[in-house]
Amino acid sequence: MVVPQSGPVQSARDGNTADQLLSLLTSASRHLAGVWPAGNVLSQRLDQLAGRLSAGRLRIAVLGQFKRGKSTFLNALLGCDLLPSGVVPLTAIPTFLRWGPENQAEVSYLDGRPRETMVAADLRDMAAILRRYATEEGNPRNRAGVAGVEVSLTAPILASGIELIDTPGIGSTLRHNTDAALAVLPECDAAFFVVSVDPPITAAELDYLDRARSGISPIFFVLNKMDYLSLDERRSASDFLRQVLRDHSSSPTEPVIFELSARNALRAKLERDEGAIELSGLAAIETLLAEGLLKAKRDILRTAIAQKAATMLKFARSDAALAARALELPIEELAARARRFGEAVANIQRQRLLAADLLGGDRRRMRQAVEHRAEILRSEARTSLLALADAAFAGGRPAAKAEEMAKTLMAEAIPQLFQEALERAAREIADELDQNLTGHVGRAETVIAAVRKNAAELFEIPYATRETAESFVAAREPYWVTQKWHETLLPLGGGVVDRFLPPIAARTRAKRRLSAEVDDLVARNIENLRWATLQNIDDAFRRFSGWFDERLAEAIEATRGAITAAQESRQRRSGEAEADLQRLRSAQEQIAALLARLSSLQQDEEMPREMEPALAAGEGGG
Repeated sequence: MVVPQSGPVQSARDGNTADQLLSLLTSASRHLAGVWPAGNVLSQRLDQLAGRLSAGRLRIAVLGQFKRGKSTFLNALLGCDLLPSGVVPLTAIPTFLRWGPENQAEVSYLDGRPRETMVAADLRDMAAILRRYATEEGNPRNRAGVAGVEVSLTAPILASGIELIDTPGIGSTLRHNTDAALAVLPECDAAFFVVSVDPPITAAELDYLDRARSGISPIFFVLNKMDYLSLDERRSASDFLRQVLRDHSSSPTEPVIFELSARNALRAKLERDEGAIELSGLAAIETLLAEGLLKAKRDILRTAIAQKAATMLKFARSDAALAARALELPIEELAARARRFGEAVANIQRQRLLAADLLGGDRRRMRQAVEHRAEILRSEARTSLLALADAAFAGGRPAAKAEEMAKTLMAEAIPQLFQEALERAAREIADELDQNLTGHVGRAETVIAAVRKNAAELFEIPYATRETAESFVAAREPYWVTQKWHETLLPLGGGVVDRFLPPIAARTRAKRRLSAEVDDLVARNIENLRWATLQNIDDAFRRFSGWFDERLAEAIEATRGAITAAQESRQRRSGEAEADLQRLRSAQEQIAALLARLSSLQQDEEMPREMEPALAAGEGGG
């Protein structure tokens, strides 16, 4: 295994280019600040990018669907059993892992309250902190309002400036709000996308991959759980994944796939078994990190920051052009175009009402689907439990012993029975919810884009599109909460009367009593599932609707604000309006010059040559 050194040596070219980009970001922030209201917001975002570039940390996210082994994979890289993992999905909040001289966690909150810093005495203490703040178990539905957890560790893999990010899994049973997974994408510079052999890559994963690709490059693929397969099956699984990825991408670049058993890799790391680490497939990934990504770190980070800055500057150029154009128009013409924009907005608002009607219809249909599934689950659960009771009463056992045996069998079966029922129902509902909201998001983007397009046509300025990943970052998509089925049977007392009844009558009474208890138990468990699922569906649609309204209002206000500012400026002395116009024209020229300089700094999309040997070592590994 290759252990990264304390700091890679960068070439003079690398340093110069990074310095030039940092200087450009600083200049852009200074030019935009205070020119017009939107400019100040963009200035702050550019400052954040400059801070990331100065820190020099390469942020590598581990992305994927739930239960693909992301946390176990990260634990193997870290060489310790730190991040929560298990048979049910656990990660609920993005966790940032970076090097530090002592083990500590810093929790940030969505409402802006002060960060909370906790020093961990040991890794067990750190694991407890993560379970409390970053998991669905410790922080259900993110009731604590945690935005993220930053963990400092002395792990060697982090010593050279790599920062790893454990993200919530998208998908089914425990569908934590996918916005937590999507919101972290703009913070990432590279990624490992983890899939597994059970099942192969899904449509939901491909959709998530598309969103990640819009802002992250490079992305490497980890085909996990290879220890489940024979050698021939491994080859087939790898070939299948490669073909799906080829078909789903227009890029001529071959997907880089690492075959892995994260479970075996973690065990081997804990036992310090170098041979087993190699066999698990982890060594090839560690080689990529140490000999590929670290050497190309500056290139990757610089490219990622430049791409994000370019998007912001294009928006700034469009907004400045709109504000300037509003000032250039005669007052009467400005008022006329303001009225026309108001008419267009009224039409767009009618489209919003239509979209709301469609959303309400889908919500009602999904609620009906839940009711239907609940009835099916109720029947299946009742049949399964009563079958166990029948088995206990078979063979002529005395009523008391048969009843006791039935209670034992059902108590043992209930956790698995209801967990399996929950997983199946939640998977079906989550898939349907994904499909529903994906369609609604598309319609929402069309309505929102109509505002900007209308403003661009009305004021004869360039139209700036918003990247898909950026728009999804603002979304508050649904999440799923897994009920924990640890239900046991209530005490099923046989009653004193049974002792004095004939055996057949006693058995009949006992079976009738069991049947009633089973009905009650099934009703309570199914009702818990039904209620929680309906609540989450309502929450999902409500959050989406709120996101839609917020984004639409932002788009409308951006144009109205420019018109209002121009009208107010005109009401002041003509010299002030002219000064405002000159300032905006100057801003446009500066932004254009910044974009030209930024374009000259942006690199080709090809992988840096330093990574090629490491990638060759990874292909077909495991």
